Amino acid sequence: MAAIRPRTVGVCLGESCDFSAMSDSWFWGESNIQQLMGVRHKWDPKQYLIAAHYWQKDANLHR
Repeated sequence: MAAIRPRTVGVCLGESCDFSAMSDSWFWGESNIQQLMGVRHKWDPKQYLIAAHYWQKDANLHR
C-alpha cells in the first residue's frame, strides 16, 4: 500500500489495511474534509455512524 499511496485516494470496503497509518485526507481528499465533517455533524450529531478508521484515533479530533 505504501508504494501506491501517493497515486490513490480512498479505500475499498473490506480492504485489509492499517487504517491507523492513513490520514483523513487520504480517505476523503484534503479539500473535502471540512465539508464532510459538516455533513457528518448535521446528520449524525450523536455519532452513531463512524468511519472505520476513527476507532483507532482520538475520538475528540473530529468533534
